[in-house]
Amino acid sequence: MNKAGKVWGETQLICQTPNFELHRIEIVPGGKCSKHRHLHKVNGFYVESGELIIRVWKNDYDLVDETLLFQGDFMRVDPGEYHQFEVSTGAVGVIAYEVYWVEFDPKDIDRETVGSSTQDNLKQLLTEATDNVVRVLPAGPIEDMHRSVAGSPAGEFGGPTAVNDDESLEGSPHDADGNPIRAIPRRCPKTGAQT
Repeated sequence: MNKAGKVWGETQLICQTPNFELHRIEIVPGGKCSKHRHLHKVNGFYVESGELIIRVWKNDYDLVDETLLFQGDFMRVDPGEYHQFEVSTGAVGVIAYEVYWVEFDPKDIDRETVGSSTQDNLKQLLTEATDNVVRVLPAGPIEDMHRSVAGSPAGEFGGPTAVNDDESLEGSPHDADGNPIRAIPRRCPKTGAQT
């Protein structure tokens, strides 16, 4: 345990981690620490013996809060608040424990996007793919069209759907053999709407 002398008495480090510290402090009669603050740490005081005054300059008003702690009392000072401790007049000295810790703000999050699951991502990718791609196949029996899309079942993930053989193909593009080419109607997997 590390001890260090102070103008107001003595402090002894008991435990220290990256987000927690515990010190045993002995304050001489009339001892008083500087007015100070911690930007990120909460500062707690627990009195083992004696009487300790804690002064806190609150951030939200111009008054100074003064609290008298007796044996077994605890007080917390929030980060950013100036504070000071002093042995109460007439007391023979104080033994106390000073605790420091960091608190995480549960609302400390700034979202730029909305989360999703892998299934949602897959649906979105398939929807975008079917919205942006139109498969063009040679005219012919529906079975030939199924083979042209590697056996994809009709309608699955925007695969081919029934083709109306009676529809007019005048003005349609033709392949190298002169056969008319027609677009296969597509269905959106998310909404089922024909695209």
